[in-house]
Amino acid sequence: MELIELFLDTENELRFKVKVEGTRAGSSRCRLVVENSEVNLMMDGRFISSDEVEVIIPPFANILKEGTYRTSLEVMVDDRIFIPLTLDAKFEKSVSVTAEAVSRTRRSRPKATASLITSGRSARSHQIQNKPAEPQSRQPEIKENKNVVTDRQIRDLIKAAAKSKGRK
Repeated sequence: MELIELFLDTENELRFKVKVEGTRAGSSRCRLVVENSEVNLMMDGRFISSDEVEVIIPPFANILKEGTYRTSLEVMVDDRIFIPLTLDAKFEKSVSVTAEAVSRTRRSRPKATASLITSGRSARSHQIQNKPAEPQSRQPEIKENKNVVTDRQIRDLIKAAAKSKGRK
């Protein structure tokens, strides 16, 4: 048995040479039958010349699964049916592309805030606007430092740093 390969998801065109002989000329028609265990599919053929038949097979992607199906060409002359050709038709998808969306739940990021407490000459403490810190892979435990540094101590530290820088 001859094997032909067809696509499930596109239209297929088949052409057959058909010769009808007999003592009297009658009206003749052709059809292609694809046999499935559940249903038989029939497509009418049309004569494009006296001995050539064209059969258009529509896309069967939603009807058939990929596989090989017994297929036959039937020729009807008057009230008689002839099956001059039987073959296997292998249906497969022409191109298959799949995409899948992956959704992930977004975890809330940990946030840390810090505030700087300073004291000025008036011995008042001011709180600077809190800004969230970016999370780090290994963040040390945050401890609040309650030591107060005066303006004079800051100036002394700056002078000492400038002197040590000049020595190098």
